[in-house]
Order: sequence, then C-alpha cells, then structure tokens
Amino acid sequence: MERRLPLLVVAAPLLVGIVALLLDGSGEVHAGGDASLLELATREALAGRRLLGPWSRFGWNHPGPAYFYVLALPYRLVDGLAGLRVGALLVNAGAAVAVVAVVGRLAGGRGAWGAGLTILALIVAVGPAWLADPWNPYVVVVPGVLFTVLCAAGVAGSGGAVVAAALVGSFVVQTNVATAPYVGVLLAGAVAAVVWRRRQRSAGPADGTAPAGTFPSGQARTSAVAVVCLAALALLWAPPLVEQVWADGNAVRLARFVAADRDGHSLGEAALAYTVGASALPLGKPAADLPPVIPAAPIAVVVVSVAAGVAGLVVGVRRRDAAVTALSATGLLAGAVCVVSATRVAGPFLGYLVFWMVAAPTAVWLALAVAAAQRWPRSVAAVTAALAVTAGVGFVRVPPAAAASHPASAAAAPAVVAYAREHCAATVRLRIAGRGQWPITAAIAVALDRAGRTVTVDSQHVDMYGEHRRSTGGEDLSIVVTAASGPAARPAASELVIRTAATAVYGHAGHP
Repeated sequence: MERRLPLLVVAAPLLVGIVALLLDGSGEVHAGGDASLLELATREALAGRRLLGPWSRFGWNHPGPAYFYVLALPYRLVDGLAGLRVGALLVNAGAAVAVVAVVGRLAGGRGAWGAGLTILALIVAVGPAWLADPWNPYVVVVPGVLFTVLCAAGVAGSGGAVVAAALVGSFVVQTNVATAPYVGVLLAGAVAAVVWRRRQRSAGPADGTAPAGTFPSGQARTSAVAVVCLAALALLWAPPLVEQVWADGNAVRLARFVAADRDGHSLGEAALAYTVGASALPLGKPAADLPPVIPAAPIAVVVVSVAAGVAGLVVGVRRRDAAVTALSATGLLAGAVCVVSATRVAGPFLGYLVFWMVAAPTAVWLALAVAAAQRWPRSVAAVTAALAVTAGVGFVRVPPAAAASHPASAAAAPAVVAYAREHCAATVRLRIAGRGQWPITAAIAVALDRAGRTVTVDSQHVDMYGEHRRSTGGEDLSIVVTAASGPAARPAASELVIRTAATAVYGHAGHP
C-alpha cells in the first residue's frame, strides 16, 4: 500500500481529465491540418491498414504506426477529435503512472512520492490542455520521461526495465523520429550497465551461492518475459518493414534525409535551444517560435539541473543509493545527447522541436525529489497531493476542442460531404491548388472518409496521404481546394471548386 497511494494520487487528476473529455462532445469538430491527418491515419489503423507513423512536412513519415494503433481503441469508442484527445490523454496518463510505479520499485514507497511530485509538477507546468493534444511532437513528452526512467532502472541493474525501455522507446521513436539518437544512446547505456552488473555478479563467491540481489529461481520466468517482449518488439516494427519492402520505401527516404549534406546548427546554438525545451519544467511549454535571444530564466534552470545532477551523482555514490545515482547519471547523459542531436535539426529551431527534451532534466529532478522524499516524506506527500488537486482543476477547465476548430474547415467539410452525397459519388479526388490550403483539405478528407467515401489525391500530395491514396483519374467526383484570391477556375464535369480565404493556419496547433 505504501507504493500504491502515490499511484492513486497521480492517477486521480488524469481520470478527471478523461471524464471531462468524454463530456466534451466534440466528435464532429473539423479541426483541419495535422489533427485531421492524425484522425485519417487512426481510421486506417482501425481498419488494420496503417503501416507508417505521422506525416512530416519534409516529405516522409515518422517510422512506425504504433501511436495510431494505440489511438484506435479510444477512437472507436469516442468518435472524431474527442476520441483522439482521449487517446492522447490515456497515453500520457499511463506513462505518468508508470513513472511513479518504476521509481517506487526502484526507490521504495517514499521514492514513489518523490516521483509523483515531479511528474505532477511537469503536468501543472506545461498545462493539462497539452496532455490532451494528440499532435505527435507533444504526445511523446511524458512517454519520453518514462523511457528515461526505465533506462535509469536498467543502469541500477534491472534487466526487465531495459526490455520495457526498448518497447517504450520504440513507441517514442515511431511517433517522433527526432528522438531516435536519444533513445538509441540511452538504451545502449542501460544495456551496457546491465551486462556489466551481471558480469560483476558472476564473479561472486566461489562456493556457488548466489550473490546478493540475484534470483536464480526466477530465471525461467525472466526468460519467458524476455521472449514475450521480443515478440512485441518484432510486432511493433513489422509494419514499417513491410512498407519498406512491398510499398513506397519510407525508411529509405528518411535515411536519405538524415544523411543529406545540409547546414546544421553549432553546438552553442543547439545548447541554447535545448535550454528552452529542457526548462519546460518549471517554465511551461515552449512558444511556437524561439526568441532570437534566449532569456536568462531557461538557461538558469538548465544550469541548476546540471549542477543538481552532478551533486546527485556524487551523493548517490557516497550513500550507495542506486535510485539517486542512476537517475542523476541518466539525466546528465540524456542532456548531453539532446544537445548533440539538436545540431542536426533541419531549419530554424521551433518550440515543438525541442519540447520533448524536457525528459532529460526531469530525470535529475526525479533524483532530487526521491532524495527529498526519503528525508521529508510527509512534506513531499503533502506537496504532491496539492499538485494533484491543481492538476485536477486544470483538467476541468481545459477548453473544449470546438473552441480550437478551424472555421474554414468547419464550413467546407460538411458542404463537400453533402455535395458528394447529392451526386452519389463513392470515390472523390482532392486537388490542392496551393500548399496553403492543405489544412482545409485534410479536414475535407476526414469528413469524406467518415461518410464512407474513398479519397484520393494528386501525385504531388501523395507524401501527405500515402501511396494508397494516389489518384487514378477515374474518380466519381473531383474537389478543387483553392484560395479565394486565386485565378478563376473552370470546373470540369463532376468537379467542385472550394474557394477558401487565405489562411496562415498550419497544422492542429498553428505550427508549420
């Protein structure tokens, strides 16, 4: 019960948020942009046809579809954008509770209270609304923290935690490929630590007795769990492998993009950008555009986190505290990996590109909170409970999805569906006359798919919708989405021209 109470305290406000979203009633909202593309992909996963992750503006998809198959069940139960929001919050809720559970197993009941305090502080800092945002750069933040904690548990000697880290890390990479260096380096470090510890244990007493901390009788069970987890990993990575071999070759396109010779960022620029993302705890989610001059506050937060990590590492080693030592060491390594990987960011730094990096210093804050909870358990428990109440109130006050809908999409999508029904069109071809109209076109595509119509697109937009939606030229109806200020279009037979006001809206949350 000592470790269960912190779990309940952390889960309570998240359950409040899920109930609030279920009462939202925004299933028919047409948000447009990235949200509509995510919904379209989730509908494909629901039918078992999705092989790749979210679309990227660089012309490829993120590696795998794990996120969409996770979203499929809540989307089946709650239609439309509300289902995506419930699914995103469930992902974050599961990851948050798992962080507390892993730290509790690593550091005991008092350590679990420290983990609860840290994860709730992160939720309050970034704002509960963002935990219900299904956009993939946001949804990997809390799972990224869980992955980091699992790696720390591996550094402390848990082989099972390393296997779990591989599963969680696969989900994170498939959903946001920018995290691949982070996941790869930390996972390799955790594996190396487990191997080293097992070699140390194998050199134990010569009398054949098991060294302290080993469980020979559980080897068969451990092997069975490992086999199951390896099978799950194979299942996770099978869809993108199938797509690469038998379909469009997304992995090759992605590899070419990564290997391309382009101007990157200096180590100093990357370090400054990292401070913005890493300081989301406690300063909140980064703005869409990073300021030309990084303020002193995020720099100070990261400097303090590095100092705290070094101090935690020293104190943990002296006290032989495996939890504090492992969390501090993992957090410091994770921060360094974030800075180096940021040098390869294509184009200017944007807030959503560095937001996930808050996972690195969060491991250090966890170590600090665990140490504090071991010394002042009642005080830490009281602060954790107060943060839970604050988070719960924040979830109740989360604005409904309808408030963030794209007006042009909300107007155009139902009109196109009505037109398709009027003309008994089973197949519809979407033509985007200008890149600025893609957010509205995405909303129209989802609306038509909801109505049971087969949607295709022209070749120049196949990267956004998938090769399976390439136009054949024999569709029943053609929809042209163009700007209101563009040249007059002469629609052919069975062709509808949708004119939209010029818009600067890019994506679900206003990002390019």
